[in-house]
Amino acid sequence: MSHQLPADPDAVVIQWRSEGGLAGEASGPDLTVRADGTVTLGPRFGRGRPVEGRITEGQLQDLLRFALDENGFFGFDPGQVARQLEQSGAARARSSPPGEALAVPAGPPYVDAGTTTILIAADGRRHEVSYHGLFAAAREHPDSKPLAQLRAIELRLLDLAQRIAAAAGD
Repeated sequence: MSHQLPADPDAVVIQWRSEGGLAGEASGPDLTVRADGTVTLGPRFGRGRPVEGRITEGQLQDLLRFALDENGFFGFDPGQVARQLEQSGAARARSSPPGEALAVPAGPPYVDAGTTTILIAADGRRHEVSYHGLFAAAREHPDSKPLAQLRAIELRLLDLAQRIAAAAGD
C-alpha cells in the first residue's frame, strides 16, 4: 500500500527533533523529509551545519509504511499513554502484598531527559507528537506497546539521519 504524499514537492512529510534539557540547545529539526525525497539534517547531524541528502520515493514509502502501518503513528496519543502508565502503576501497587517494598518508576518527568517531537503529514492527515523522556519511558515500561512503537519510529529516523550524514561526509 502506498501512502499519499502532499502535492507540493517541498511539503514536509516527516520531521523529527530531539531536544535535550539544556538551555540554548535547540537548533531546529534534526531531520526533515520533503515530498520530493529531499532530506535536510540539522546542525547536530551535519557537524554544525545543515546537510542535504535524498531518498527515493520507494524509501519514503517504506518509511511511511513503517511509521504509519507497522507502528500506528497516527493513533499515538500522549495523554492516553500517560493514563495507561498511571493505571498500570496503580494496579501494580494494589497487587503488592502489604508492607512489601514497591519499585517506583523514575518518571515522568525524567530529569535532564530530552523531548522527542515527530511530525508526519501523509494521506491528507497531519499528526505531531511530542514526548518527554521517550528513551527512558520506553525502557522503563517495556510492556507499553505505544511507547515501544514511537521509540522504534525515532530509532528509524535516527538511522536515516546517520546514513545521510555519513553519505554527505564522503
